[in-house]
Amino acid sequence: ITNTAAGMSDLYGKAITLGLSGGKDSRLIAASLIAAERMPRFSTSDDTPAEGDVAAELMQILRDKRGLQPDHKLYKAGAPANVLKVGLRDRTVRLQRLYDFQFPSTYTVRPAVQERLPRTAVSAGFSGAAGELCTGYWYPKVEGRTPEEESLLHLTHAVPATVAAEESAAAERRRITGLLDHAKDIGVHGLHLIDYIYLVERVRRWYTSAYVIGRVTPFLSPGFVAATFGLTAEQKRDRLLHTSLIDRFVPEWSNVPFVSVATGRSTATRIWDGDGVHAIAELLDTVHGPITEVFHRQKVENALMPAARERQSAQRTLQQFTWLAVASEQLEPGGVRPATGATYALITALPTESKPPRPAVYAKPELNIRSWLRWLKRTRVGKAIRRRLP
Repeated sequence: ITNTAAGMSDLYGKAITLGLSGGKDSRLIAASLIAAERMPRFSTSDDTPAEGDVAAELMQILRDKRGLQPDHKLYKAGAPANVLKVGLRDRTVRLQRLYDFQFPSTYTVRPAVQERLPRTAVSAGFSGAAGELCTGYWYPKVEGRTPEEESLLHLTHAVPATVAAEESAAAERRRITGLLDHAKDIGVHGLHLIDYIYLVERVRRWYTSAYVIGRVTPFLSPGFVAATFGLTAEQKRDRLLHTSLIDRFVPEWSNVPFVSVATGRSTATRIWDGDGVHAIAELLDTVHGPITEVFHRQKVENALMPAARERQSAQRTLQQFTWLAVASEQLEPGGVRPATGATYALITALPTESKPPRPAVYAKPELNIRSWLRWLKRTRVGKAIRRRLP
């Protein structure tokens, strides 16, 4: 790791950039760069405030304990003021054109990419991708779940199970089962099956670093990957490689806790912000190509309804549908129908202040049923629902 860090700095002849979060992977790379006496430029997204707080603490330790003066920039990767300058559909189209439809759908809630390729030289940067291989990131947290079941769970949970069409989910399960069978044939067994699946699927297909020129992923060096397969499950869960190497490289950082997944609500843009609700509703209304058939359309519509009332919704479902629908719109123009506005009218027909009261399920359930029937008769949403009932 230290050789890679030193070599990259020497190759580019200037400081390289490292995205420093509050997590373990980027901290280990930062420590290895410092140990190689190659101070990078640090940048941290503080959309989640805890990330920025921990990164700032690490930088202050370098100043106080080592007399170093690191260059550290805090920024908001998904600030609504920047993201919403371009509408959701156009942001998605730009991503798909620039990355040939391969980029993750989660980046639809980041600022829109440029419509032309950059003219300036690309600078180098480090990524902590694949550090999860030595922490058992996908290892079962539920007792009794097999490695095969855990692998299937992680590779099919991009949307809730009820949202994906049954045939699509079954095809994906067959594909993953084939990968597991191959892993067993080459001698991989036990929890290392999950490590193998993580390496050949999560790393190969989903990491954004694969699509960024000049991005270096030291955790994917063959020696490091081989070392991760030499660790026991207990050593991985204890983060042995991370903690031991940080202790060796920058021991002053050892007592700073890593940021966990439960770090508070992010201030980043959500898929339904700005024109998001209208854009997704229009895609539901107009795009009916085969690509969109991997989802149950009604489930997507159900996920959009709370978002229309500024409530928390299934962001992942809406992101994935948006990505697929915009792709279908461009690749399957024969499946595009004229816009009618019907779906948007349906999901916004019931104003927040006029929403029906929550059913009094513990008081008088018989009155609850009657009140809902009255609501079905008198509101536009109720009438639309009744028209859809068989």
